[in-house]
Amino acid sequence: MSGITGGLAQLDVLTKRIRKIASGGGGGLLHDLAQAGADEALTQVHLGFRKSVDPFGNPWAPLKYRDGQPLRHTGVMEGGFEKIVEAAKFFIRNRVFYSVFHQKGARGRVNKKTGQRGGGIPARKMIPDGSDLGTWKNDIRDAINARLERFLRGG
Repeated sequence: MSGITGGLAQLDVLTKRIRKIASGGGGGLLHDLAQAGADEALTQVHLGFRKSVDPFGNPWAPLKYRDGQPLRHTGVMEGGFEKIVEAAKFFIRNRVFYSVFHQKGARGRVNKKTGQRGGGIPARKMIPDGSDLGTWKNDIRDAINARLERFLRGG
């Protein structure tokens, strides 16, 4: 006897699921995959705050005027992050209007009396800006892959 033997019924079920995805009828699968990526990205944001590092593993600039961790004094900055999931994509944003100054850094103001530039805010990246996800990449990919595997197994 020749041919293929084994769990052909299971292979048939898997084939039907893959066809369903390919035909665009994934029953919200693409949204679920984006949701899994967004959840993991938000987890990475919180880990970055906890460790005071950017998405590439670089430590944030230390504080100059008080003890403690940067950007955690009141919790407003970390608490301002939210995820937005649309169809097959997701975004992470911060609702705090001044978060951009901490993300990108800002030059200090010029003192009108002395002409000297003071202070400023060092850049402390909280999220990747651009297509390079840094150290987040593998964790986000793993979260999406885990959700896809659950779908293919029927979950």
